[in-house]
Amino acid sequence: MEQSIPLSDTMSFSEASPGTESEFLTKDDVTQAGVIVTVLKFTQHNFAKENEEPELKPVVHWAEAAVKPMACNKGNWNVIGEGCATLGDAKGKQFVVYNDPNVKFGDKVVGGLRIRPHLQPQAAGPVQDDNGGFIPS
Repeated sequence: MEQSIPLSDTMSFSEASPGTESEFLTKDDVTQAGVIVTVLKFTQHNFAKENEEPELKPVVHWAEAAVKPMACNKGNWNVIGEGCATLGDAKGKQFVVYNDPNVKFGDKVVGGLRIRPHLQPQAAGPVQDDNGGFIPS
């Protein structure tokens, strides 16, 4: 006997699509605006299929428990490591992980995860008035 479960008209296609729940962050887990994350630690994971040579990739774990660990490709790994001499230097740094719909795989546009540094808003400096003086803040 077949069982049907209704889907809401307000669900996105990614929410309603069949698939397996990944233990790692996917493009469908974040929006294009992204989520702010803080580096907690790094591990390696073997992504090889059974009976294949090991395929180790770095994985970054976030201090934010609600955000899954992210397997890194070379580009995202380089963004995290920018300005860091060691892995320990990256701990505590904040980034924005977002869904970039323009990511290509070969000739196909498939979308994917991207990462960029999270820039803290700068405090406004003194404002100059029309007479060359400064307005106190």
